[in-house]
Amino acid sequence: MTDVVGTPQPVRGTIFKFKSTSGGTFGVINKCTSKKIPSPVAAVEDVTAIDSDCMIETNQIVDYGELELEIIFDRTDTVHAAMYAAVGSRVDGYFEITHPDAKVMTFQANCKQFGDKAGGPKNNQKADFKAHCNTVPVIT
Repeated sequence: MTDVVGTPQPVRGTIFKFKSTSGGTFGVINKCTSKKIPSPVAAVEDVTAIDSDCMIETNQIVDYGELELEIIFDRTDTVHAAMYAAVGSRVDGYFEITHPDAKVMTFQANCKQFGDKAGGPKNNQKADFKAHCNTVPVIT
């Protein structure tokens, strides 16, 4: 959300930004009402030998999960429009998340949903946005 002087207002202390190209400028994702930040989960494989005293597992590929946002959709918001256009484009979007402790997470993600189950976002109504993290997030 934006106040009268244009300063981005955080959702629970977190600011989300999006851009559709690697060389572009991040824009603030306004009107977020809830969030789920990508978090890693490693697939595991059982590597226990027959003579082991206990079960032994090793990590395999890591799935960094999904970014899930609930947004009050605004057709006139250029960032909302770019996120909507990114769904199904087969080109990763770029995300930047600034946490309350000033740590910044950046990653690329496949934008895969923007809207409700009834077929897309409706102006000034809550819309679910989902993007699957396709790169290892960088935290600075």
